[in-house]
Amino acid sequence: MRNSDLHTPAYQATKARLSSRFGEDVTTPWWEGLAQTLAVLGTRWKLTIGEPVGSGNTSLVLWCTMAGRGSAVLKLTPDAGIASAEATALRQWASSSRVPEVWGSDTGAVLLEAVHSGHPGPDVALSEVAGLIGDLHAAGDPSASTHDLTDRIEFIFGLYRRRYPRARGLAGGKALALRLAARPLRRVLLHGDLHPGNVLADPGRGLIAIDPRPCAGDAAVDAVDWVFLSAASARAWRRRCAELASALGFDEQRLWAWCVAFAPLLAAGTTDPAVRAELLGLTTGENQVVEE
Repeated sequence: MRNSDLHTPAYQATKARLSSRFGEDVTTPWWEGLAQTLAVLGTRWKLTIGEPVGSGNTSLVLWCTMAGRGSAVLKLTPDAGIASAEATALRQWASSSRVPEVWGSDTGAVLLEAVHSGHPGPDVALSEVAGLIGDLHAAGDPSASTHDLTDRIEFIFGLYRRRYPRARGLAGGKALALRLAARPLRRVLLHGDLHPGNVLADPGRGLIAIDPRPCAGDAAVDAVDWVFLSAASARAWRRRCAELASALGFDEQRLWAWCVAFAPLLAAGTTDPAVRAELLGLTTGENQVVEE
């Protein structure tokens, strides 16, 4: 393997992101052992280590080449549970061909097939999205996950509360999400973070899901981000909700309820005042659309 310079700007930017996510007390000692970890894994898996991918808030992600197999991605994280959960879920979904192949896993590390494709555009067909979600849910076994959807809800709403302390509607959104999670209509192995940034559009294989935060819970959750994609009004979101629910065989009212629950998260993150108002209107009932 090639020696990696952990002091380059790309590596240091990743260290900063990991420190923000896990805290310096966790990240610093882990980072101090990183060169040795790379040497051990590089030898074991016959890797030529390349440059950091430059993204990811929970892992150092590196381009690399595996002897005899080709281009790969090596993910290393201070949280061994994240790596273990990802490797387990990706192996569950392997038969769907909708995720990268797992070529190796170890404590805090996952070696994956590299998929050199871009993310889907805002005009991606909802039928393609439904195909991806349906294939993942059909292939995965929810009992394979050690995390429940309620864990994910607690985490994500807590994260947004810390990140956006003045955000409106988070308490009500969380309460609704927990009520929905307590009564799943169909329990599946969820990707858990299935937004367009975690999907690649491969010309040969179609949409490919990456970077899961797997958990077991209500199937409709994986569709929520796609309802809000490339639309900016409650009426447009409701139409997309109906189309996705129909394509996936979901209960439309259940999917819409999940959209309402998560709307405060999207409102907190958007910089568009008009879209924020539309999203918060869902939580208050002001923008609830009655279908004619």
